Amino acid sequence: MDHRGISSALYQLSYAPLSNVLIVATLSKKTIFSIVVYMIHEFGAKKMGEVLAFNELGIDTIDRGIDALTEAFGEEKISDMKERFRMHIDTIVAIATEADVIDTTHAKAEKTLTKLKAMRDLYVGDQWHNAVELSEWSGFFEGAAIVHYAVIRGVAQEINNEQLLMLAEEAINWHYSLLELFEGELEQEGTDKSQL
Repeated sequence: MDHRGISSALYQLSYAPLSNVLIVATLSKKTIFSIVVYMIHEFGAKKMGEVLAFNELGIDTIDRGIDALTEAFGEEKISDMKERFRMHIDTIVAIATEADVIDTTHAKAEKTLTKLKAMRDLYVGDQWHNAVELSEWSGFFEGAAIVHYAVIRGVAQEINNEQLLMLAEEAINWHYSLLELFEGELEQEGTDKSQL
């Protein structure tokens, strides 16, 4: 098989319902090279777009509620949160680019971000100065981020993509820690407001 045959085979495999493929090139029964192709299908590409949107919304929410969030959690914590969201964005974009699904990922991210912003803005309303309202919204947000990254973890396990799996596991753990942070803030607020 010459290079045209290999290109044709790879093109056809891009539509196959496989998660990864071992390609072995032989000449006179001797292996010349072998490669494993990790394929991220449309489903995985779109799910990466959804978590990309969650990270973009995380940054946008911090930017809009910066004063209240900084007062409640401190400048360092909020800065660290923004940096982690940015790191996740960079990782998702790199993985989607490498898998040649970046257009699908970006298109889904754009649609999902529009939907998430509408939900957030409906919930928060004009309460951007209120850390309690922002923390309550964040409870919804963190829970949703966790379950979306769980889907990504399943995709990563199925296609055996270590980088995507590491991202998903790290993000799930981080979002659980943020959920606990917001939960603690809200519990303290309940205690403070209930004192006689």
